Amino acid sequence: MLTPVLFNNQYSESATGKSESTKFRVGVCQPYLIDKWISSNAEKNKQILINQTRLLALQKPDLIVWPEASTPYAVNEDRQWVEHLSADIEIPLLIGAITRDSKSSYNSVVKVSPTSGMQEEFYSKQILVPFGEYIPFPFNLFSGFRKIVGPVGDFSPGAEHKKYSFSNSQDQSFNIFSFICYEDIFPNLMTSLPKEKNSSIFVTTNDAWFGEEGCAEQHAAHSVFRALETGMPVLRCGNAGWSGWISHRGVIKDVLRDQLNSIYFRGAGVFEISLPTERLQSVDLRYYFLSFCAIFCVFYFALLRKLMYEKEQ
Repeated sequence: MLTPVLFNNQYSESATGKSESTKFRVGVCQPYLIDKWISSNAEKNKQILINQTRLLALQKPDLIVWPEASTPYAVNEDRQWVEHLSADIEIPLLIGAITRDSKSSYNSVVKVSPTSGMQEEFYSKQILVPFGEYIPFPFNLFSGFRKIVGPVGDFSPGAEHKKYSFSNSQDQSFNIFSFICYEDIFPNLMTSLPKEKNSSIFVTTNDAWFGEEGCAEQHAAHSVFRALETGMPVLRCGNAGWSGWISHRGVIKDVLRDQLNSIYFRGAGVFEISLPTERLQSVDLRYYFLSFCAIFCVFYFALLRKLMYEKEQ
């Protein structure tokens, strides 16, 4: 089912007086793939992604994105179908996928161009999930622990950020810095991004592991802080939800929802993302939090001391 539902936040950002002239339209696939690594599901899951992508292409977005690790096989070893799809719809794809080389597997984001196919350089997740994507030392010394990382195998981390460049229908260029899974909970990873205008952040994730009990919303809340800290909009694409985008001022602008107003469903939609003409100054919210904690502790112990003094009297 393809159900594009856009939630428009009421808050206005026009008070800044700065125009947001650069916009791009992005199609977001939310395929809700279950048991992705079972080989008998591979063709079915491919077809879900293909069908959603082709339907989104009818709305002529500038770009279409897929969630984390959405391809059933390492995409650099099984690239023909995604390259053919991008060429056929004449729209670039930015997809979460597994990649492999002769030594390791990587949890990656890959750009597929309609004209040149899959880029050889891609972003790989830098902060892996211990016991989920790799076995940390010293547990990796025991062979039995490797069984718990699942059928994909032991991943290796990426080493650096990756910037992907695109153009909108007005031939205006914009950049996307990609991150994977829970990397948006680490402030240091995003505040170190280069300060470039017409840029945004893309978080591709798979929160389907946690069911439909609120974890996806909790995860998405971290992206609000990352948008404020970096001064860049954040686009999120989840396998089962939360999919939407957050403005550079931390305002949730659009969220993909079904007819029951749930974020947990199989569907897709097109968002129009506004980029500020000038990137705002980065803000490190960690220092505000630490300052608040310090002030709270001072007042708390002062109050506690006062109460103890009054009790002694």
